[in-house]
Amino acid sequence: MSSPDAVPFLARPESVPLEAWDSGAAPGVSWRTLISGDRTPTDELSTGVCFIESGGELSRHHHAQAEVYHFISGTCRVQVNEEVFAVNAGDTVFVPGHAWHSVTNEGPDRVHLFYCFATASFGEVVYHYPDGSTWKA
Repeated sequence: MSSPDAVPFLARPESVPLEAWDSGAAPGVSWRTLISGDRTPTDELSTGVCFIESGGELSRHHHAQAEVYHFISGTCRVQVNEEVFAVNAGDTVFVPGHAWHSVTNEGPDRVHLFYCFATASFGEVVYHYPDGSTWKA
């Protein structure tokens, strides 16, 4: 249930900064956080848009929160645990919480996707990597 402080909110991608990992965890990947309780007058969900350049990869990781990817443009490969999906524009992938997953752009064009986490704030999402390292926004 929404808190009394949550209000309707319009997010425009061009109005928020483009972000990227400061480590080598996701070469060719950038994003814009659109809805996040620590940045916007919202709660319950955290959303944004992500861009993966040709040859780029959101490397294998997991986090406690469930996540949804909706692909706006491009083609790529998404792996969730042992399942591999060939993804095209218009496709949507559900990633259960704690599932290992990755997104690899093996095509010639940039991938553009919308993502949504089942959490109030992107800052609550802790990425865990196979080598034991973590990343948090």
